[in-house]
Amino acid sequence: VDAIVQQVISEIRKGTWTAGSQLPPERELMQMLGVSRNALREALKQLQFMGLLSIRQGEGTFVNSVDHRTYLSKLRTFIELNNADIVDLVEARLPVEVKIVKLAATRATLDEIAEIERLVNESRQVLDSPKEFTRLDTRFHLAVAASSHNPVLLSFLESIRYLLLEQQKKIAYM
Repeated sequence: VDAIVQQVISEIRKGTWTAGSQLPPERELMQMLGVSRNALREALKQLQFMGLLSIRQGEGTFVNSVDHRTYLSKLRTFIELNNADIVDLVEARLPVEVKIVKLAATRATLDEIAEIERLVNESRQVLDSPKEFTRLDTRFHLAVAASSHNPVLLSFLESIRYLLLEQQKKIAYM
């Protein structure tokens, strides 16, 4: 089953099947991949759980568009089930942001640096408004992450920041 999952992922990566496209019928997939029906069905269920595929009864199996938001709900569920709090989120974010800052220091363009400076200056002006400061603070961190030019780190930080923002709102607006 794991090998089938990897084969399907490989075909999606290669562009054989793109977001929104329909996979071939079950029999054709079985022949293409050289696998049994049970193994294929189990692999497709795993890929559906992972968010890569949607299985629509009577219609077929379709490739989903995947980005960090695909996994955000699973991450949120994991965090909630493990009773993670704001401290846990900050601890998870810290080493990632240190790496992001190091990369941004060497990769940021002049326009990106100007945007970061603008956000810092705006943030200073709204220190007495928790809601506005939180909004600008989030934009600042994401601007720094974007200037690292590493899409994986940016996606990870966006996911963590979203969850952290929810926690901050609970605290700030209590």
